[in-house]
Amino acid sequence: MTANTAMTAIYDLVICAVSWESRNPTSLQTIGGTNYPTVFVRFASSKPATDDAKDANLAILQELCPNNQLLMLGRSTELDANIASLQAMVRDQFVRHKRPLRILLDITCLPKSYVSFLCGLGFNEDYLCRLDCLYAAGHYDLTGDASGGGPLSIVSEGEWTSIQIPFLESANTFSPVRDLVVILGGEIGYSLPFIDRYEPARLSVVFIEDGVAPDKLTGSEKAAYEDLTNQPTLVRADFKINDMIGVLGHVHDFCSKDPTRAIVGLAIGSKAQSLALALGALDLDNLEVVCRIPSSYASKDVAPTGQVFLYSIEDRFEPMGYLDAH
Repeated sequence: MTANTAMTAIYDLVICAVSWESRNPTSLQTIGGTNYPTVFVRFASSKPATDDAKDANLAILQELCPNNQLLMLGRSTELDANIASLQAMVRDQFVRHKRPLRILLDITCLPKSYVSFLCGLGFNEDYLCRLDCLYAAGHYDLTGDASGGGPLSIVSEGEWTSIQIPFLESANTFSPVRDLVVILGGEIGYSLPFIDRYEPARLSVVFIEDGVAPDKLTGSEKAAYEDLTNQPTLVRADFKINDMIGVLGHVHDFCSKDPTRAIVGLAIGSKAQSLALALGALDLDNLEVVCRIPSSYASKDVAPTGQVFLYSIEDRFEPMGYLDAH
């Protein structure tokens, strides 16, 4: 998308998270803002030092979207405690409109666990007929040296815990054989133990094309990369960071080889690629989505690259979705 790109779709609701990152308002600035009802989701800060940057971004966002309200939630790492409020918000809009909704979701600064949850909730519960996702790409250092030669931290801090995303569960819960498909980002040193604990019979890892430069990795990052890429059962795939369609095709092929096998999808990489994993779980009975929740998110700024992407997801089998919105 380019600056001042006009959105031709009609929306019932716009959702955007408030962040300290300087790219936070980029997507909505690109479309010139909107007068559609908008909910700004603001998570409680684990680091008060980020509040000034959040306040500044919120002021910009509210000017872009004057028909807005603010939804205050707990820390973003507290998914279980926050999803009830998000579910109530979507359900109330569904009841008010008396039909499935058309939502524009800015996923730029919304954690992958929440993006996956809203996708699963919306289409599994028939609350949505259309979900358009805006994403403003950011500058991440995927080749930087980790301090002391240890794992490279891109966006997270502390220990990772796993959480299975509601509405994106597998029907093959009790399968004795479990495979793993991983949407990988830049934090390979932190990701490898997370992957190993599943002891998958088959392993597929989706790498970001031109993302990690193996010759520039050092210390434990280099060791983790070599360990991961030398796994005997590895099925490797490389896609551009914004290629949701390509990743979705790969996930579908991997999971469809034996529909009786339970497969865990680890969404620990890019937003767009992780969104493909959520869509795959809506279609495939043997796939469930698991996200990692860090102790906290690093309060590093992420500047926009200037690229903004739009992903349109439409349920064309939902007849009520074709009713006029107004």
